Amino acid sequence: MPTYAEFQELVDKTVSEWGALNEVNGRYFYKKDGSGNKVSGTYIFLPAAGIRGGTSLINQGAYGYYWTSSLDESDARYARCLTFNSGYSSMSSSGRCDGRSVRAVLVP
Repeated sequence: MPTYAEFQELVDKTVSEWGALNEVNGRYFYKKDGSGNKVSGTYIFLPAAGIRGGTSLINQGAYGYYWTSSLDESDARYARCLTFNSGYSSMSSSGRCDGRSVRAVLVP
C-alpha cells in the first residue's frame, strides 16, 4: 500500500485530470515533462470508487478516497489518505473506521 509520502509525490509531481476510463469516472495522474506539461500515455488512473459508510456506498463516481499505509502523526485513530473529485486532489487524514479504497503497489 502506498505511503503518505508516495501519494503526496503523486499529487505534487504529476498533472492531474478528471476523466473516465471504460465508463468509470476517476482521476488521471500523468507524468510531467521538463516544462510541467503532461506526457501522453504515462499515467495512473484511480477510479472514483466512493466511500463505504456503514452499509451504504457514498459518492461512487464522484469522489475517490484512497488509504495510505501511514498513520496520522498526531492521533493514531486517524490515517493519512488521498481524496479527489472532479475539481481537486489532496492529502488529508480520516478516521481509520472509514471504508476507503486501497491501491496496492509493487516495489521492484
